[in-house]
Amino acid sequence: MIISPKLMDLYRLERKLYLNKIPVLPDFIYHFIYFLHNSRIPYQAEIGEGSESNGGGIHIHADVKIGCNVMISQHTAIGPRKGKDGVPKVGNNVHLGPGAKILGPVEIGDNSIIGANAVVLDSVPPYSIVAGIPARVVRRDETISMKSGVLTKKSLAAKKDREEEAISPDDNDE
Repeated sequence: MIISPKLMDLYRLERKLYLNKIPVLPDFIYHFIYFLHNSRIPYQAEIGEGSESNGGGIHIHADVKIGCNVMISQHTAIGPRKGKDGVPKVGNNVHLGPGAKILGPVEIGDNSIIGANAVVLDSVPPYSIVAGIPARVVRRDETISMKSGVLTKKSLAAKKDREEEAISPDDNDE
């Protein structure tokens, strides 16, 4: 069994070396990431704490800003769109599904979920679930709270409370 370093651990190492102005090593690690994981994550890209990846084939533009606790699935592309200036900005607690493409100067709101193979060409409001080509909001719910792609207990508890309110009898019907 061969044990290889995690993609995001390598990114964090190359980013730290880059920020500390250590020459050559960030470029070496960038190419090593491509060799090992078939992914291009430049050290200039800003990716927040707690963000993770669960696969290879990830391509991120150098100017992209990604928030904290973002789950980046395999074969995801985040970068510019032909004919448009600017790159995407991804909020906190976002889940990017496998094969998702986020293109152009768009913003992905906090606590959103981007579906598998979705092509996002427009900004996504917070607490949204988007899917399709081109992607559009299929659900918007203030109780969606993502952390590494899993609904948190807070959002599940809020959902249970709403269901109980819908079932409980109304006192004014007597």
